[in-house]
Amino acid sequence: MRAINTLLCFALLLFVFPSNIQADSKIVELERLARKDPVIKFNTELYKRLVADAGRNYSVIMLFTANDPRYGCSACKDLAEEMEWFGESWSKYHGYDYNSQQFKDHPVFLGQIEPDHGMDIFQSYSLTTIPHLAHVGPGVKKVTGLKDTAFLRMQPIKASDIANFVNSKVGVQIPLYVSPISRIIPMALAVITIALVVRFVRVFLHRFYEPMLWFVVAIGVYYICMAGISYNLIRKPPTADYSGGRVNYISPSPRSQYVGEGFIIATLFTAIGMLLVALTEAVPMGKTVMQKKGIFYGCCAVLFLCLMTVNNIYRQKYHSPAFHANFRFF
Repeated sequence: MRAINTLLCFALLLFVFPSNIQADSKIVELERLARKDPVIKFNTELYKRLVADAGRNYSVIMLFTANDPRYGCSACKDLAEEMEWFGESWSKYHGYDYNSQQFKDHPVFLGQIEPDHGMDIFQSYSLTTIPHLAHVGPGVKKVTGLKDTAFLRMQPIKASDIANFVNSKVGVQIPLYVSPISRIIPMALAVITIALVVRFVRVFLHRFYEPMLWFVVAIGVYYICMAGISYNLIRKPPTADYSGGRVNYISPSPRSQYVGEGFIIATLFTAIGMLLVALTEAVPMGKTVMQKKGIFYGCCAVLFLCLMTVNNIYRQKYHSPAFHANFRFF
């Protein structure tokens, strides 16, 4: 009788405990891979053996993605960066390292697989859209598709979304890691900005009664108003008309304008204003009569060209000249 009991115990060891021993060996292998990279890069063989195979006593947060530009998945690239950030946070969080009791009670790993290294996995799961973030939990059955997992289909997915997904599925809250440099840079920028503002205020107050400062400010405000910046921000018109094989910066409609048209008109009218100022301020600065005449005639010539250009634009837009004479004799 004692011999029969011994044989039964030996048979139990052969048929029951090997599965647990095999599962523990998978945890050891996954832990070895995770120490090299928190986000384990799986291929078909590793995925089938360590993730999809039966008899799992651990969980895997699996990202199905395609980072290669050939697949044209911009969301995959963004999500990969978020996943790497979460993986770095995972590796630096001492509350859930590989020696903690929480990890031993419920081991969880991060993984990623791409079509170039596991196309048959994507085909067997009938994955026609990516990316997918899936939770493959403990189980005695093989994983045959996403129907066997809890997955998150969201675009875009941030690192905080991944952390919330992991917490909801495995009950592990991983705080996102922020480097000390990332914390110092915003503070340094804030201090520099405040210092520059204080410096600007001091210079501005020192030059508060400087006429040239107010002249430049007035010219800038005038240019912005004439360029129609508010109209461009509200209506968002095109820069120009590129149809018909030529570029036209002037809108044919009197009730609209192109972005280029506004800047052209603002430049012309600002130049006209500056020339009128030059006629009154720059001409007297000439040392000789010839210099004064040269400044005067030069300003008049450029002023005439600017006015004629404005007249041509007005004629093109409103189909009538901007300047015309109407003489009446009594």
